[in-house]
Amino acid sequence: MYRVLLVDDEPYVVEWIAGLLELETEPELDVCRAYTAAQAIQWMDRAKVDIVISDIRMPGMDGLELSRFIRANWPLSKLILLTAYAEFDYAYSAMKTQVDGYLLKSEKDERILEEIHRVIAQLDSQHDLRPVLPTLGTTVGSPEVRGELLARLLQGGSGEELMRQLAQEGLPQKDATPEEAPFYLLLGSTGPQDNAAAYLQQKAGLRQILQYCMNPYFECQPVEADYGYLLWLLIPNWNERPTAAWPVLIEGFLETVQQASFQTFGSRLSFVYRAGIVPLAELRRVYWEMRQRLAGQDTGDSGLILWDRAPAGDTVPPETYSCADMAQQVHRCLYDGDRQGLRAALEQVWQVLGQYGNPDEAAALQLYFAVATQVAGFLGQKTLWGRLGEDARPEVLFRPAAQSSWAQAAEYLCRTAASAAQLVVDEEGRPSANIVAHIRQYIDGNLTDDVSLVKLSEVTGYNPSYLSRVYREISGETLNSYISRKKMALIRTLMQDERLSILDISRRLGFESRTYFNRFVKRNTGLSPSKYRESLG
Repeated sequence: MYRVLLVDDEPYVVEWIAGLLELETEPELDVCRAYTAAQAIQWMDRAKVDIVISDIRMPGMDGLELSRFIRANWPLSKLILLTAYAEFDYAYSAMKTQVDGYLLKSEKDERILEEIHRVIAQLDSQHDLRPVLPTLGTTVGSPEVRGELLARLLQGGSGEELMRQLAQEGLPQKDATPEEAPFYLLLGSTGPQDNAAAYLQQKAGLRQILQYCMNPYFECQPVEADYGYLLWLLIPNWNERPTAAWPVLIEGFLETVQQASFQTFGSRLSFVYRAGIVPLAELRRVYWEMRQRLAGQDTGDSGLILWDRAPAGDTVPPETYSCADMAQQVHRCLYDGDRQGLRAALEQVWQVLGQYGNPDEAAALQLYFAVATQVAGFLGQKTLWGRLGEDARPEVLFRPAAQSSWAQAAEYLCRTAASAAQLVVDEEGRPSANIVAHIRQYIDGNLTDDVSLVKLSEVTGYNPSYLSRVYREISGETLNSYISRKKMALIRTLMQDERLSILDISRRLGFESRTYFNRFVKRNTGLSPSKYRESLG
Protein backbone atom coordinates (compact mmCIF):
# COMPACT_ATOMS: atom_id res chain seq x y z
CA MET A 1 0.00 0.00 0.00
CA TYR A 2 1.33 3.41 -0.97
CA ARG A 3 0.02 6.81 0.15
CA VAL A 4 -0.39 9.46 -2.54
CA LEU A 5 -0.96 13.14 -1.71
CA LEU A 6 -2.55 15.33 -4.39
CA VAL A 7 -1.97 19.08 -4.06
CA ASP A 8 -3.64 21.71 -6.26
CA ASP A 9 -5.57 24.89 -5.58
CA GLU A 10 -8.07 23.83 -8.25
CA PRO A 11 -10.33 21.19 -6.62
CA TYR A 12 -11.47 19.69 -9.90
CA VAL A 13 -7.84 18.76 -10.74
CA VAL A 14 -7.38 17.04 -7.38
CA GLU A 15 -10.65 15.13 -7.73
CA TRP A 16 -9.90 14.21 -11.34
CA ILE A 17 -6.60 12.53 -10.46
CA ALA A 18 -8.04 11.07 -7.23
CA GLY A 19 -10.79 9.45 -9.28
CA LEU A 20 -8.21 7.86 -11.55
CA LEU A 21 -6.13 6.51 -8.67
CA GLU A 22 -9.04 5.20 -6.62
CA LEU A 23 -9.97 2.94 -9.54
CA GLU A 24 -6.57 1.25 -9.27
CA THR A 25 -6.64 -2.08 -7.40
CA GLU A 26 -2.97 -3.06 -7.57
CA PRO A 27 -1.14 -1.73 -5.78
CA GLU A 28 -3.64 -0.42 -3.24
CA LEU A 29 -3.34 3.36 -2.99
CA ASP A 30 -4.39 5.57 -0.08
CA VAL A 31 -5.25 8.88 -1.75
CA CYS A 32 -5.10 12.10 0.30
CA ARG A 33 -6.19 15.54 -0.91
CA ALA A 34 -4.84 19.03 -0.22
CA TYR A 35 -5.87 22.30 -1.84
CA THR A 36 -2.99 24.45 -0.58
CA ALA A 37 0.65 23.80 0.26
CA ALA A 38 -0.21 24.49 3.93
CA GLN A 39 -2.79 21.68 3.90
CA ALA A 40 -0.21 19.40 2.27
CA ILE A 41 2.24 20.07 5.10
CA GLN A 42 -0.51 19.30 7.61
CA TRP A 43 -0.97 15.88 5.97
CA MET A 44 2.76 15.22 6.11
CA ASP A 45 2.76 16.12 9.80
CA ARG A 46 0.24 13.29 10.33
CA ALA A 47 1.71 10.41 8.31
CA LYS A 48 4.36 9.37 5.84
CA VAL A 49 3.52 10.19 2.22
CA ASP A 50 5.12 8.03 -0.48
CA ILE A 51 4.22 10.09 -3.56
CA VAL A 52 3.34 13.78 -3.78
CA ILE A 53 1.71 15.08 -6.97
CA SER A 54 1.68 18.86 -6.74
CA ASP A 55 0.75 21.78 -8.93
CA ILE A 56 3.65 24.18 -9.53
CA ARG A 57 1.76 27.47 -9.48
CA MET A 58 -0.30 27.92 -6.32
CA PRO A 59 -1.04 30.96 -4.12
CA GLY A 60 1.30 31.38 -1.20
CA MET A 61 3.86 28.57 -1.17
CA ASP A 62 4.18 27.21 -4.71
CA GLY A 63 4.97 23.68 -5.81
CA LEU A 64 8.72 24.26 -6.05
CA GLU A 65 8.90 25.58 -2.48
CA LEU A 66 6.75 22.66 -1.32
CA SER A 67 9.14 20.30 -3.11
CA ARG A 68 12.10 21.73 -1.21
CA PHE A 69 10.19 21.32 2.06
CA ILE A 70 9.45 17.67 1.26
CA ARG A 71 13.05 16.99 0.29
CA ALA A 72 14.21 18.41 3.62
CA ASN A 73 11.68 16.48 5.74
CA TRP A 74 10.74 13.35 3.78
CA PRO A 75 13.77 12.65 1.54
CA LEU A 76 12.51 9.17 0.57
CA SER A 77 9.23 10.49 -0.86
CA LYS A 78 8.73 10.69 -4.62
CA LEU A 79 7.70 14.01 -6.18
CA ILE A 80 5.74 14.61 -9.37
CA LEU A 81 5.05 18.20 -10.41
CA LEU A 82 1.89 19.01 -12.32
CA THR A 83 1.31 22.20 -14.28
CA ALA A 84 -0.73 23.74 -17.07
CA TYR A 85 2.37 25.58 -18.27
CA ALA A 86 4.88 24.00 -20.60
CA GLU A 87 7.55 26.70 -20.38
CA PHE A 88 11.11 25.44 -20.24
CA ASP A 89 12.01 27.49 -17.16
CA TYR A 90 9.45 25.64 -15.04
CA ALA A 91 10.73 22.26 -16.18
CA TYR A 92 14.31 23.40 -15.55
CA SER A 93 13.46 24.64 -12.03
CA ALA A 94 11.69 21.35 -11.32
CA MET A 95 14.74 19.36 -12.40
CA LYS A 96 16.96 21.47 -10.14
CA THR A 97 14.59 20.70 -7.25
CA GLN A 98 15.26 17.00 -7.90
CA VAL A 99 11.70 15.95 -8.55
CA ASP A 100 10.92 12.48 -9.86
CA GLY A 101 8.40 13.36 -12.55
CA TYR A 102 6.84 16.22 -14.47
CA LEU A 103 3.33 16.20 -16.02
CA LEU A 104 1.18 18.67 -17.89
CA LYS A 105 -2.46 19.03 -16.92
CA SER A 106 -3.31 18.54 -20.57
CA GLU A 107 -1.98 14.97 -20.47
CA LYS A 108 -4.43 12.13 -21.05
CA ASP A 109 -5.52 9.87 -18.18
CA GLU A 110 -3.41 7.01 -19.49
CA ARG A 111 -0.25 9.14 -19.48
CA ILE A 112 -0.84 10.26 -15.89
CA LEU A 113 -1.37 6.67 -14.71
CA GLU A 114 1.71 5.57 -16.64
CA GLU A 115 3.85 8.16 -14.85
CA ILE A 116 2.49 7.25 -11.43
CA HIS A 117 3.08 3.54 -12.04
CA ARG A 118 6.61 4.34 -13.16
CA VAL A 119 7.28 6.06 -9.83
CA ILE A 120 5.62 3.19 -7.91
CA ALA A 121 7.99 0.79 -9.67
CA GLN A 122 10.88 2.94 -8.41
CA LEU A 123 9.53 2.62 -4.86
CA ASP A 124 9.23 -1.16 -5.22
CA SER A 125 12.80 -1.34 -6.43
CA GLN A 126 13.96 1.03 -3.68
CA HIS A 127 12.54 -1.34 -1.03
CA ASP A 128 14.25 -4.46 -2.41
CA LEU A 129 17.77 -4.06 -1.08
CA ARG A 130 19.09 -7.54 -1.80
CA PRO A 131 21.32 -6.38 -4.68
CA VAL A 132 22.96 -3.63 -2.62
CA LEU A 133 23.11 -5.06 0.92
CA PRO A 134 26.81 -5.96 0.65
CA THR A 135 27.66 -2.34 -0.23
CA LEU A 136 25.59 -0.62 2.47
CA GLY A 137 27.39 0.88 5.42
CA THR A 138 26.34 0.24 9.01
CA THR A 139 27.12 3.02 11.47
CA VAL A 140 29.70 5.76 11.80
CA GLY A 141 32.15 6.32 14.63
CA SER A 142 33.13 3.20 16.56
CA PRO A 143 30.02 0.98 16.46
CA GLU A 144 31.75 -2.19 17.72
CA VAL A 145 33.09 -0.51 20.85
CA ARG A 146 29.81 1.30 21.47
CA GLY A 147 27.85 -1.90 20.94
CA GLU A 148 29.98 -3.83 23.41
CA LEU A 149 29.66 -1.14 26.09
CA LEU A 150 25.90 -0.83 25.56
CA ALA A 151 25.48 -4.61 25.72
CA ARG A 152 27.22 -4.59 29.12
CA LEU A 153 24.87 -1.83 30.24
CA LEU A 154 21.84 -3.78 28.99
CA GLN A 155 23.00 -6.86 30.90
CA GLY A 156 23.01 -4.92 34.15
CA GLY A 157 26.46 -3.40 34.15
CA SER A 158 27.03 -0.05 35.83
CA GLY A 159 29.76 1.96 37.49
CA GLU A 160 31.71 5.10 36.83
CA GLU A 161 34.25 3.40 34.55
CA LEU A 162 31.56 2.06 32.21
CA MET A 163 29.88 5.46 32.09
CA ARG A 164 33.20 7.15 31.42
CA GLN A 165 33.90 4.82 28.48
CA LEU A 166 30.42 5.43 27.09
CA ALA A 167 31.01 9.17 27.32
CA GLN A 168 34.31 8.74 25.46
CA GLU A 169 32.37 7.04 22.67
CA GLY A 170 30.09 10.08 22.32
CA LEU A 171 27.28 8.81 24.56
CA PRO A 172 27.08 11.24 27.50
CA GLN A 173 25.23 10.23 30.66
CA LYS A 174 24.14 13.43 32.29
CA ASP A 175 20.56 14.69 32.07
CA ALA A 176 20.66 16.76 28.92
CA THR A 177 18.51 18.62 26.48
CA PRO A 178 17.69 16.90 23.14
CA GLU A 179 20.38 19.01 21.48
CA GLU A 180 23.02 17.73 23.92
CA ALA A 181 22.17 14.04 24.30
CA PRO A 182 19.24 13.04 22.14
CA PHE A 183 19.01 9.23 22.21
CA TYR A 184 15.78 7.65 20.99
CA LEU A 185 15.31 3.95 21.70
CA LEU A 186 13.91 1.54 19.08
CA LEU A 187 13.07 -2.12 19.66
CA GLY A 188 12.13 -4.49 16.85
CA SER A 189 10.71 -8.00 17.04
CA THR A 190 11.14 -10.58 14.29
CA GLY A 191 8.73 -13.04 15.89
CA PRO A 192 9.55 -16.73 16.54
CA GLN A 193 12.85 -17.84 15.03
CA ASP A 194 13.65 -21.54 14.54
CA ASN A 195 16.70 -21.32 12.29
CA ALA A 196 19.55 -19.60 14.12
CA ALA A 197 21.77 -19.23 11.04
CA ALA A 198 18.98 -17.63 8.99
CA TYR A 199 18.12 -15.34 11.91
CA LEU A 200 21.71 -14.10 12.24
CA GLN A 201 21.90 -13.41 8.51
CA GLN A 202 18.58 -11.59 8.61
CA LYS A 203 19.61 -9.57 11.66
CA ALA A 204 22.75 -8.34 9.93
CA GLY A 205 20.75 -7.36 6.87
CA LEU A 206 18.07 -5.61 8.90
CA ARG A 207 20.68 -3.50 10.65
CA GLN A 208 21.92 -2.32 7.29
CA ILE A 209 18.39 -1.68 6.03
CA LEU A 210 17.53 0.40 9.09
CA GLN A 211 20.63 2.52 8.72
CA TYR A 212 19.93 2.96 5.00
CA CYS A 213 16.30 4.04 5.55
CA MET A 214 16.91 6.20 8.63
CA ASN A 215 20.15 7.67 7.33
CA PRO A 216 18.75 11.12 6.46
CA TYR A 217 18.44 11.95 10.15
CA PHE A 218 19.78 9.17 12.37
CA GLU A 219 22.81 7.08 13.04
CA CYS A 220 21.48 3.70 14.18
CA GLN A 221 23.66 2.16 16.89
CA PRO A 222 22.78 -1.54 17.34
CA VAL A 223 22.78 -3.09 20.81
CA GLU A 224 22.89 -6.85 21.37
CA ALA A 225 19.51 -7.84 22.84
CA ASP A 226 17.72 -11.12 23.47
CA TYR A 227 17.15 -13.65 20.70
CA GLY A 228 14.36 -12.54 18.39
CA TYR A 229 14.67 -8.87 19.41
CA LEU A 230 16.67 -6.11 17.73
CA LEU A 231 17.56 -3.00 19.72
CA TRP A 232 18.95 0.31 18.47
CA LEU A 233 19.84 3.70 19.83
CA LEU A 234 18.76 6.31 17.30
CA ILE A 235 21.33 9.10 17.41
CA PRO A 236 20.23 12.21 15.47
CA ASN A 237 22.85 13.50 13.06
CA TRP A 238 21.05 16.59 11.84
CA ASN A 239 22.67 19.95 11.30
CA GLU A 240 19.27 21.61 11.23
CA ARG A 241 16.17 20.07 12.76
CA PRO A 242 13.48 19.10 10.24
CA THR A 243 10.08 20.64 10.86
CA ALA A 244 8.01 17.43 10.76
CA ALA A 245 6.65 16.13 14.08
CA TRP A 246 9.12 13.58 15.47
CA PRO A 247 6.74 10.67 16.16
CA VAL A 248 5.33 11.00 12.64
CA LEU A 249 8.81 11.27 11.10
CA ILE A 250 10.13 8.18 12.93
CA GLU A 251 6.98 6.17 12.21
CA GLY A 252 7.19 7.11 8.54
CA PHE A 253 10.79 5.90 8.30
CA LEU A 254 9.85 2.69 10.12
CA GLU A 255 7.07 2.01 7.61
CA THR A 256 9.74 2.22 4.91
CA VAL A 257 11.95 -0.17 6.91
CA GLN A 258 9.03 -2.62 7.15
CA GLN A 259 8.43 -2.45 3.40
CA ALA A 260 12.13 -2.92 2.67
CA SER A 261 12.34 -5.85 5.11
CA PHE A 262 9.36 -7.54 3.49
CA GLN A 263 10.68 -6.96 -0.04
CA THR A 264 14.17 -8.12 0.90
CA PHE A 265 13.60 -10.96 3.37
CA GLY A 266 9.86 -11.71 3.08
CA SER A 267 9.32 -10.96 6.79
CA ARG A 268 7.47 -8.19 8.59
CA LEU A 269 9.07 -6.54 11.59
CA SER A 270 7.13 -5.03 14.46
CA PHE A 271 8.54 -2.03 16.31
CA VAL A 272 8.05 -0.09 19.49
CA TYR A 273 9.91 3.18 19.95
CA ARG A 274 10.30 5.45 22.93
CA ALA A 275 9.17 8.91 21.87
CA GLY A 276 11.47 10.84 24.14
CA ILE A 277 14.99 11.06 25.49
CA VAL A 278 16.30 7.87 27.08
CA PRO A 279 19.11 8.37 29.63
CA LEU A 280 21.61 5.55 29.14
CA ALA A 281 21.53 4.80 32.87
CA GLU A 282 17.87 3.83 32.29
CA LEU A 283 18.60 1.65 29.26
CA ARG A 284 18.00 -1.75 30.89
CA ARG A 285 14.75 -0.74 32.58
CA VAL A 286 13.34 0.97 29.49
CA TYR A 287 14.28 -2.00 27.31
CA TRP A 288 12.21 -4.35 29.47
CA GLU A 289 9.29 -1.92 29.50
CA MET A 290 9.37 -1.80 25.70
CA ARG A 291 9.55 -5.57 25.51
CA GLN A 292 6.37 -5.73 27.57
CA ARG A 293 4.70 -3.52 24.96
CA LEU A 294 5.53 -6.10 22.30
CA ALA A 295 4.81 -9.12 24.51
CA GLY A 296 1.63 -10.96 23.65
CA GLN A 297 1.41 -9.38 20.18
CA ASP A 298 1.30 -11.58 17.09
CA THR A 299 4.46 -9.82 16.01
CA GLY A 300 5.89 -12.41 13.64
CA ASP A 301 3.86 -11.23 10.67
CA SER A 302 1.92 -8.26 11.97
CA GLY A 303 3.95 -5.20 11.00
CA LEU A 304 2.85 -3.18 14.03
CA ILE A 305 4.46 0.12 14.97
CA LEU A 306 3.82 1.07 18.58
CA TRP A 307 4.59 4.47 19.99
CA ASP A 308 5.58 4.32 23.65
CA ARG A 309 3.61 7.45 24.52
CA ALA A 310 4.17 7.56 28.29
CA PRO A 311 7.88 7.18 29.06
CA ALA A 312 8.55 5.93 32.57
CA GLY A 313 9.90 8.66 34.78
CA ASP A 314 7.78 11.32 33.13
CA THR A 315 5.32 12.34 35.81
CA VAL A 316 2.03 13.92 34.92
CA PRO A 317 -0.19 15.33 37.65
CA PRO A 318 -3.02 12.83 38.27
CA GLU A 319 -5.63 15.58 38.07
CA THR A 320 -4.84 16.08 34.38
CA TYR A 321 -6.31 12.65 33.66
CA SER A 322 -10.04 12.02 33.34
CA CYS A 323 -11.19 8.93 35.25
CA ALA A 324 -14.13 8.57 32.89
CA ASP A 325 -11.90 8.75 29.81
CA MET A 326 -9.46 6.15 31.14
CA ALA A 327 -12.26 3.81 32.18
CA GLN A 328 -13.90 4.22 28.77
CA GLN A 329 -10.61 3.42 27.04
CA VAL A 330 -10.30 0.21 29.08
CA HIS A 331 -13.91 -0.64 28.17
CA ARG A 332 -13.32 -0.11 24.44
CA CYS A 333 -10.13 -2.14 24.35
CA LEU A 334 -11.66 -5.04 26.31
CA TYR A 335 -14.67 -5.36 24.04
CA ASP A 336 -12.70 -4.76 20.83
CA GLY A 337 -10.11 -7.38 21.73
CA ASP A 338 -7.44 -4.69 21.36
CA ARG A 339 -4.62 -6.09 23.50
CA GLN A 340 -2.15 -3.43 22.43
CA GLY A 341 -4.53 -0.63 23.32
CA LEU A 342 -5.53 -2.32 26.57
CA ARG A 343 -1.91 -2.70 27.62
CA ALA A 344 -1.30 1.01 26.99
CA ALA A 345 -4.51 1.97 28.83
CA LEU A 346 -3.65 -0.19 31.85
CA GLU A 347 -0.11 1.21 31.93
CA GLN A 348 -1.65 4.66 32.16
CA VAL A 349 -3.99 3.53 34.96
CA TRP A 350 -1.06 1.96 36.79
CA GLN A 351 1.05 5.08 36.41
CA VAL A 352 -1.66 7.39 37.72
CA LEU A 353 -2.67 5.14 40.63
CA GLY A 354 0.99 4.77 41.58
CA GLN A 355 1.38 8.54 41.91
CA TYR A 356 -1.16 8.66 44.71
CA GLY A 357 0.65 6.18 46.95
CA ASN A 358 -2.42 5.16 48.99
CA PRO A 359 -6.18 4.76 48.54
CA ASP A 360 -7.14 7.36 51.13
CA GLU A 361 -7.44 10.09 48.52
CA ALA A 362 -10.86 10.27 46.86
CA ALA A 363 -9.40 10.70 43.37
CA ALA A 364 -7.46 7.43 43.70
CA LEU A 365 -10.56 5.46 44.67
CA GLN A 366 -12.63 7.16 41.97
CA LEU A 367 -10.22 5.99 39.27
CA TYR A 368 -9.86 2.50 40.77
CA PHE A 369 -13.60 1.85 40.96
CA ALA A 370 -14.29 3.42 37.54
CA VAL A 371 -11.91 0.92 35.93
CA ALA A 372 -12.96 -1.96 38.20
CA THR A 373 -16.60 -1.46 37.15
CA GLN A 374 -15.65 -1.83 33.48
CA VAL A 375 -13.57 -4.93 34.20
CA ALA A 376 -16.33 -6.52 36.30
CA GLY A 377 -18.91 -5.85 33.59
CA PHE A 378 -16.70 -7.52 31.00
CA LEU A 379 -16.03 -10.52 33.24
CA GLY A 380 -19.76 -10.92 33.86
CA GLN A 381 -20.82 -10.61 30.24
CA LYS A 382 -18.16 -13.09 29.09
CA THR A 383 -18.91 -15.42 32.06
CA LEU A 384 -15.26 -15.35 33.09
CA TRP A 385 -15.65 -15.15 36.88
CA GLY A 386 -14.00 -18.21 38.38
CA ARG A 387 -12.07 -19.04 35.23
CA LEU A 388 -9.11 -16.79 35.94
CA GLY A 389 -8.06 -18.39 39.20
CA GLU A 390 -9.37 -18.53 42.73
CA ASP A 391 -8.65 -14.88 43.46
CA ALA A 392 -10.71 -13.59 40.50
CA ARG A 393 -13.85 -12.77 42.50
CA PRO A 394 -16.01 -9.61 42.67
CA GLU A 395 -15.46 -9.25 46.41
CA VAL A 396 -11.69 -9.13 45.83
CA LEU A 397 -11.88 -6.76 42.87
CA PHE A 398 -14.07 -4.24 44.73
CA ARG A 399 -12.11 -4.31 48.00
CA PRO A 400 -8.70 -2.77 47.26
CA ALA A 401 -8.15 -2.25 50.98
CA ALA A 402 -8.12 -6.04 51.44
CA GLN A 403 -4.84 -6.23 49.50
CA SER A 404 -1.56 -6.02 51.37
CA SER A 405 -0.76 -2.63 49.82
CA TRP A 406 -2.18 -0.03 47.48
CA ALA A 407 0.38 -1.04 44.85
CA GLN A 408 -0.80 -4.65 45.21
CA ALA A 409 -4.42 -3.57 44.65
CA ALA A 410 -3.52 -1.59 41.51
CA GLU A 411 -1.47 -4.52 40.20
CA TYR A 412 -4.37 -6.94 40.85
CA LEU A 413 -6.82 -4.69 38.97
CA CYS A 414 -4.59 -4.39 35.89
CA ARG A 415 -3.58 -8.06 35.92
CA THR A 416 -7.21 -9.21 36.10
CA ALA A 417 -8.20 -7.03 33.14
CA ALA A 418 -5.24 -8.21 31.03
CA SER A 419 -5.83 -11.89 31.90
CA ALA A 420 -9.51 -11.63 30.99
CA ALA A 421 -8.71 -10.10 27.61
CA GLN A 422 -6.06 -12.76 26.92
CA LEU A 423 -8.48 -15.59 27.80
CA VAL A 424 -11.08 -14.23 25.39
CA VAL A 425 -8.53 -13.93 22.60
CA ASP A 426 -7.30 -17.49 23.24
CA GLU A 427 -10.86 -18.82 22.99
CA GLU A 428 -12.27 -16.61 20.25
CA GLY A 429 -9.19 -16.13 18.06
CA ARG A 430 -7.09 -13.17 17.06
CA PRO A 431 -8.47 -9.68 17.65
CA SER A 432 -8.09 -8.64 14.02
CA ALA A 433 -11.79 -9.16 13.33
CA ASN A 434 -12.55 -6.75 16.15
CA ILE A 435 -10.29 -4.17 14.53
CA VAL A 436 -12.26 -4.53 11.28
CA ALA A 437 -15.54 -4.13 13.18
CA HIS A 438 -14.21 -1.02 14.92
CA ILE A 439 -13.09 0.50 11.61
CA ARG A 440 -16.46 -0.16 10.00
CA GLN A 441 -18.31 1.31 12.96
CA TYR A 442 -16.27 4.52 12.70
CA ILE A 443 -16.69 4.78 8.92
CA ASP A 444 -20.45 4.19 9.15
CA GLY A 445 -20.79 7.01 11.67
CA ASN A 446 -18.51 9.49 9.89
CA LEU A 447 -19.12 9.02 6.17
CA THR A 448 -19.54 12.74 5.60
CA ASP A 449 -16.31 13.58 7.44
CA ASP A 450 -12.68 12.45 7.20
CA VAL A 451 -12.53 8.66 6.79
CA SER A 452 -9.06 8.54 5.26
CA LEU A 453 -6.68 5.76 6.25
CA VAL A 454 -4.59 8.33 8.13
CA LYS A 455 -7.63 9.32 10.20
CA LEU A 456 -8.53 5.67 10.83
CA SER A 457 -4.97 5.11 12.02
CA GLU A 458 -5.31 7.99 14.49
CA VAL A 459 -8.67 6.63 15.72
CA THR A 460 -7.51 3.03 16.23
CA GLY A 461 -3.89 3.60 17.25
CA TYR A 462 -2.53 1.20 14.60
CA ASN A 463 -0.15 2.31 11.88
CA PRO A 464 -1.80 2.78 8.46
CA SER A 465 0.03 0.00 6.59
CA TYR A 466 -0.93 -2.56 9.23
CA LEU A 467 -4.56 -1.40 9.22
CA SER A 468 -4.84 -1.58 5.45
CA ARG A 469 -3.35 -5.06 5.23
CA VAL A 470 -5.29 -6.54 8.15
CA TYR A 471 -8.57 -5.09 6.89
CA ARG A 472 -8.05 -6.57 3.44
CA GLU A 473 -6.98 -9.97 4.80
CA ILE A 474 -9.94 -10.27 7.17
CA SER A 475 -12.72 -8.70 5.09
CA GLY A 476 -11.63 -9.70 1.59
CA GLU A 477 -11.97 -6.14 0.26
CA THR A 478 -10.00 -2.93 0.43
CA LEU A 479 -10.94 -0.04 2.67
CA ASN A 480 -11.59 2.10 -0.40
CA SER A 481 -14.10 -0.48 -1.64
CA TYR A 482 -15.95 -0.53 1.68
CA ILE A 483 -16.05 3.28 1.91
CA SER A 484 -17.32 3.55 -1.69
CA ARG A 485 -20.00 0.96 -1.00
CA LYS A 486 -21.24 2.76 2.11
CA LYS A 487 -21.19 6.14 0.38
CA MET A 488 -23.26 4.76 -2.50
CA ALA A 489 -25.78 3.37 -0.03
CA LEU A 490 -26.11 6.81 1.55
CA ILE A 491 -26.34 8.49 -1.86
CA ARG A 492 -29.15 6.12 -2.81
CA THR A 493 -31.05 7.02 0.37
CA LEU A 494 -30.55 10.77 -0.09
CA MET A 495 -31.55 10.67 -3.76
CA GLN A 496 -34.95 9.38 -2.76
CA ASP A 497 -35.53 12.65 -0.90
CA GLU A 498 -36.96 14.96 -3.59
CA ARG A 499 -36.22 18.04 -1.47
CA LEU A 500 -32.48 17.55 -2.02
CA SER A 501 -30.80 18.55 -5.26
CA ILE A 502 -27.92 16.52 -6.62
CA LEU A 503 -25.60 19.40 -5.65
CA ASP A 504 -26.98 19.26 -2.08
CA ILE A 505 -26.25 15.53 -1.92
CA SER A 506 -22.76 16.01 -3.33
CA ARG A 507 -21.92 18.65 -0.73
CA ARG A 508 -23.48 16.67 2.12
CA LEU A 509 -21.13 13.76 1.40
CA GLY A 510 -18.09 16.05 1.32
CA PHE A 511 -17.30 15.94 -2.41
CA GLU A 512 -15.20 18.99 -3.26
CA SER A 513 -16.34 19.12 -6.88
CA ARG A 514 -19.50 18.21 -8.75
CA THR A 515 -17.36 16.66 -11.50
CA TYR A 516 -15.82 14.16 -9.07
CA PHE A 517 -19.25 13.34 -7.61
CA ASN A 518 -20.57 12.65 -11.10
CA ARG A 519 -17.62 10.41 -11.85
CA PHE A 520 -17.98 8.59 -8.51
CA VAL A 521 -21.64 7.77 -9.13
CA LYS A 522 -21.05 6.70 -12.72
CA ARG A 523 -18.13 4.51 -11.72
CA ASN A 524 -20.29 2.66 -9.18
CA THR A 525 -23.59 2.52 -11.11
CA GLY A 526 -22.77 3.01 -14.77
CA LEU A 527 -25.15 5.99 -14.82
CA SER A 528 -24.90 9.73 -14.37
CA PRO A 529 -26.36 11.03 -11.07
CA SER A 530 -29.52 12.31 -12.77
CA LYS A 531 -30.06 9.05 -14.67
CA TYR A 532 -29.36 7.05 -11.51
CA ARG A 533 -31.94 9.11 -9.63
CA GLU A 534 -34.48 8.44 -12.36
CA SER A 535 -33.75 4.71 -12.16
CA LEU A 536 -34.70 4.73 -8.47
CA GLY A 537 -38.24 5.76 -9.44
